[in-house]
Amino acid sequence: MANHGYVKTKKSMTADDIQALIEELNRTTFKNGFTIERHNNIWHIIYGNMPSYGSRTFWLNSKPNLKSKSFEMRHGGGTSFIWWADAVIIDTVARKFDGVISDGGVESKWKPPEHNYTLAEYFQKMYGGRIVLDELMFVPPEFRDELKDLNWIR
Repeated sequence: MANHGYVKTKKSMTADDIQALIEELNRTTFKNGFTIERHNNIWHIIYGNMPSYGSRTFWLNSKPNLKSKSFEMRHGGGTSFIWWADAVIIDTVARKFDGVISDGGVESKWKPPEHNYTLAEYFQKMYGGRIVLDELMFVPPEFRDELKDLNWIR
């Protein structure tokens, strides 16, 4: 069963707002690695056309060309790299549009962190400093240098 992340916002969003946000994150955080496909108010992103690095689908819960206060992302499965990417996207949407995050897998709601975690910070937080070396093969090469100081184990 798929898991969904949600952002309910106080400010309205348009599909063009989300497109601009995703393009900016791709440029500034994801090293232009995502291919972004948009169909009205639904997006599919894939990193470097490599399913092994991960992909995600997300959308605004509104009809095309209408404003929305509800953003939703389908997540589940995939690698830690793509889980980091979807956290960055959801957190950024919530911060930019004054939103609260929830998830189909948990009952609580929360505000986004004040800043996005770097990939290294995310790995440190998720794995507590002991990361299995095999996970590195699922991280795009352009991000691996950022992870060199982590405590890798076999």
